[in-house]
Amino acid sequence: MKAFSTITLVTIFAVVLIAAPQSNGLVKYFVIQYPSISPNDDGVRDESPVEIGIVEGLVDTLLLTLHDSLMTQVLDTLLFVPNPPDTEYTVTWDGTDLLGLPLGEDLYRMQLAVSGAETTERYFSNVIVDITTPLVQLDRITPGVFTPGVEGTPDKVLVYYIMSDSREGDSLTVTVTDPDDQAEEQPVGWAGNGNFSIEWTTGIEATDGIYTVSLHVEDEAGNTSGDEGFIDVDTEGPLLDFITTIPPYTVAVPPVVTGYCYDRNGIGAPELVWESTDTFPPDNTYWQNDTLIWESNIEDRVKDGGEYIEGSYTLQVLCADDYGRESQLTLTFTIDLTPPPAPTLAQPPLWVYEPSVEIEITFDIDETDSITIYRAYQGDTTSITRRFGISPFPYLADLEVAYPPAAARSSPAYNVVPAIPNFFWAETLDRAGNRSVPSNTVHVIYDNSSGFYYPESFRGPDVFQIRTATEASRVDIVIFTINGERVARLSETGPSTSFDVEWNLLNDDGKEVRNGPYLVVITVDYNGSKAIEKNFIAVVR
Repeated sequence: MKAFSTITLVTIFAVVLIAAPQSNGLVKYFVIQYPSISPNDDGVRDESPVEIGIVEGLVDTLLLTLHDSLMTQVLDTLLFVPNPPDTEYTVTWDGTDLLGLPLGEDLYRMQLAVSGAETTERYFSNVIVDITTPLVQLDRITPGVFTPGVEGTPDKVLVYYIMSDSREGDSLTVTVTDPDDQAEEQPVGWAGNGNFSIEWTTGIEATDGIYTVSLHVEDEAGNTSGDEGFIDVDTEGPLLDFITTIPPYTVAVPPVVTGYCYDRNGIGAPELVWESTDTFPPDNTYWQNDTLIWESNIEDRVKDGGEYIEGSYTLQVLCADDYGRESQLTLTFTIDLTPPPAPTLAQPPLWVYEPSVEIEITFDIDETDSITIYRAYQGDTTSITRRFGISPFPYLADLEVAYPPAAARSSPAYNVVPAIPNFFWAETLDRAGNRSVPSNTVHVIYDNSSGFYYPESFRGPDVFQIRTATEASRVDIVIFTINGERVARLSETGPSTSFDVEWNLLNDDGKEVRNGPYLVVITVDYNGSKAIEKNFIAVVR
């Protein structure tokens, strides 16, 4: 029990400064860092530095002693310096007597005596050995669940606590920490020993969850104690979710929709609303631990005569906890049974000499979610599904090499065994998964044999396609009139085995050529050897 309650301590980090220096004084300062210490080896104010400053050259003797509270007995000599050589001294007071034995818990008097010439200055300070810890104990917190903003419920929290073995000057702090670890600290003035309470409140926007209330008391000697409790702050309704998943657009739905409701503070029975009509209870409910599972049969609401009814539907779930907080959740879906329109494929060139070809696909972009493109070749069918954002869309299709090969087609049997093309068609799918009827079918023959490919009649800009068995370094194409006058010269450099040389039907001067026959001379340079082809073409616009 503390026996020195008449001593007033202002703050827990009090520094006692004795003696305001005078112009003719011997002492500049006398400072006791901690007037109260708790020598209990806890590392907090087990001792206190004592700092003394004296005037240079004027002091003959410096004496610092510790006495009992009545100044009847010297308990320890902390510092004795005759003819002090320095002007500043520091000594540590650790709460023991001259034999090094611990002093009892009590108030003591520290005296500084400084002599010089015919003058002696004396200064006194009260110091305390305090090893009694002030105690704070949390009694209770009301209400147990705090629901700010709910009519008819308390608008504040009362934290009841008990103080004992404390005295004026002790510091009490209450800290409330939310579930996000955000702390709110509130100092509380000392009111004595006994039963007390403080108020705390927060708004509807506060984080929902368990808050921690921490009480901490500390005296000037560094003795501390604390306690903690919890506040259940309820600012949110129950947690709701659907266990049954239904896509926003679908061709079929499960006959039974299942969901759950959970709240740590208990929940009431959920209610359902179908298509914004009156509320009705679920068909079945049961508990899994502390979570309420509900089920509702919707088959009769989306079917007629066993067939689905196209349209959009909503199912709303309402649930409240035991303290008036409400939540709601809505499931919206559309049953769509109508297939989308079929796409249209534009026929590309029948013969191509590259392993891919561009096929233009036209489709109803508002009714299409994805397109499946099929390729059939020699009885094997492959497919690929893509989502396209524009229509028409140029799709680059991979090709299989034509069969029979070019050598077989050059034989007399070619007239009987034609080349087998790549066949392409497509289907569209909408958001619900409905599939259109197949589109038209286009076919393409890929010839990878070497040779020169170009149209006999140019009706507009077109391409000379040169395919070589080995790498060529350059291709030159010269176009002449039938009178031998050069019209245009076209070139492309390699090395490559594939050259695509475009002619835009302009002559070397950039003017359009006339309709009529022309002679074309194609020269392929193989780094030392050349291959030349001559042929007639026509420009027909």
